[in-house]
Amino acid sequence: MEANKPNEGVLTACRGKCGYSPTIIVPGIGQSKVSRLDENGNRMKNEAPPGINFPVCFRPRALAMALAWPVLKMIFTRKDNGFTDRASKAVGACLSPSAAGPDGKPVNHLQAEKYPKSAARCTQDERAFIYSCIPLAEASKEAGDDHIYFLGYNSFGNNLETAAELYEMIQLVKRETGHGKVNIVPISLGGTIAVSLLNFYPQVKNDLDKIVFVVPGLNGTKFFADIYNGNFNTDEVFYRKSIISSAKGFKGRLVKIALWLVPKGVFVDLLRKTFDEVRNILLLNSTVMWGSVPCEDYEALADKLLSDEAHKEIRRQTDLFHEGQANMRANILKFAESGVRIFDIVDYNYPIHTFVNASKKYNGDGWVNIESASLGAASGCIDTPLPVGYIQQNTRCTNPAHSHISPDGIVDASTGILPETTFYFRNQNHELTAENDVIIKLVSELLLHDEIKDVFSRPEQFPQFNNSRATGNLRNTLLPKAASVERGKLSAEDSAELQAAVAECEAMLAETVVDTERSVRAEESLKKILAKIGSLK
Repeated sequence: MEANKPNEGVLTACRGKCGYSPTIIVPGIGQSKVSRLDENGNRMKNEAPPGINFPVCFRPRALAMALAWPVLKMIFTRKDNGFTDRASKAVGACLSPSAAGPDGKPVNHLQAEKYPKSAARCTQDERAFIYSCIPLAEASKEAGDDHIYFLGYNSFGNNLETAAELYEMIQLVKRETGHGKVNIVPISLGGTIAVSLLNFYPQVKNDLDKIVFVVPGLNGTKFFADIYNGNFNTDEVFYRKSIISSAKGFKGRLVKIALWLVPKGVFVDLLRKTFDEVRNILLLNSTVMWGSVPCEDYEALADKLLSDEAHKEIRRQTDLFHEGQANMRANILKFAESGVRIFDIVDYNYPIHTFVNASKKYNGDGWVNIESASLGAASGCIDTPLPVGYIQQNTRCTNPAHSHISPDGIVDASTGILPETTFYFRNQNHELTAENDVIIKLVSELLLHDEIKDVFSRPEQFPQFNNSRATGNLRNTLLPKAASVERGKLSAEDSAELQAAVAECEAMLAETVVDTERSVRAEESLKKILAKIGSLK
C-alpha cells in the first residue's frame, strides 16, 4: 500500500492514513450519463430506451408512422423501393443528438455528468449508478465511500480531453483524500483513456499505486475495426435463422411472420446501411471511439475515412492517440518498473458478435478480442485449442517453471504483456463481467490488499484461469426474495427444499474457483422452489 502523506484540506475520515489507496473508476462505453442541453443550459429529456445513457431521439410512434408506407410498399411489391434508405436514415435521426462534427466537437450542446467528488459526497442515486457500472460497494465498506471516485465522460467524445480530465482527477483525489497515490480501474473502453494517460502524462507514474484493468480494449477491438471498415457478415440465411431461433412467444411469431414478408436481400442491405449510419454519426468523428480501432488497422482506416480536409483535425488527434497505442506495451512495462502494480482481467472464449467478420477469426468476449485485452496472449479460436504440439512461448515470462497455458489448451498467457498478473475467465460475456461476483471479489482484493502479487499468490482461491458465471439476479433478487419468505407458512417439505436451495446457492457463492454448471444448477433450484411457493412468477 502507498505511503501516507500528510495534506491540508483533506475530506476523508482517515486523513490519508488508513493505508487504502483511493480508487478512480474509468468506465466503459455508455457507462456515463450524457445529457443534451437547451439554449439556456438546461438538461433536455432523453428520449431513449431504458439503459441508454447518451442522448437519442427515439420516438416509436413517429418512427412507425414514418416507415409504415415504405414497409407496405416493400411487402406488396417484393422490392426494396427505398425502404432500407428510409429505415437506416430513421436510425441515424434517432442517434443524431449525440453526433460530433468533423472538428471532433459535439454538434449539439452535450454535457457528461461529472463526479468531481467521492462516492461519499454523491447522492444515493449517483452512488447507485456508479456501483451499477462495477459493483464495488462491498469494497467501499472496507475502504469507505470517500475512497471511491468515478470519471464521467462522453463515450462518443474526445479521447485526449478525457485523458486530461483523468489526470486532473487523480490530482484532485490526492488532495481530497490526503493519500499520496491513487488506484485506477479502466473498464473496457476506459482502457483507451488509460492508453493516452500513460503516454501523454508519464509523470503520473508517481501518482499511481495500482492499475487494475478490467476487460480493457488496450489495442482496440477487431469488432470495431470491422464496423469502421464495413466488414459485415452478409449471410442472410444466418441472420434469419439466428433471429428466428431467439424469437419466443406471441412476439416471436410476429417476428417470424415479418421475416417471411421481407424480400430476399433486403435484410442484409438494411443492416449494412444502418451500420453505415451508426459509423458516420457516432463513430467517425469521435476520437474516443477511434481508440477502439486496433493499432495494426489504424493507418489503412484513417487513410480511407479521414484523409479529406474536413477531417484534418480529427486525423491529427487520432494520429496522436495511435502513437500512444503503439507505445502501450513499452509504457506499461515502464510504469511497472517504476513501482506501479498493474493487473489485468481478461474474458475469453465467448464469440465476438457474429454480424462482423472478426467473429470467424478471433477469440474474445463478445466485444474485445483476447489479444487486445491482454496485449498479446496467443489463442486458438472459440473452443479451438492451440495447435497440437504447441509449446509455451515464454515471450514475456522467462521462468520455465511457470505454466501459463490454460487448462483447455486455448490460451498461452506467456505471450501477453503481463503474464504474471493477468487473470482469465473462460466463456465470460463482456457485458456480464460485472455480474461475475468472483471477478468483483478479485478486483476488490487487488485494490484493497497486497497479498496477491501475481497469479501464483493464491491459486487455490484466484487461479490464473477461471470460469464464467453471472450471479447478479441470484444475489440481488432471488436470495433477498428467499430471505423474505415467511417459513412458518410453508409446509415442512417446501421449507426444507427452500432451505436446501438457499444453502446450495450460498455455498456456491462462497467458492471463487468457478464451476459454471454448478452455478446454473444452484440458481435454477432456488427459482424452482420460489416459483412453487408463489414467491416468483
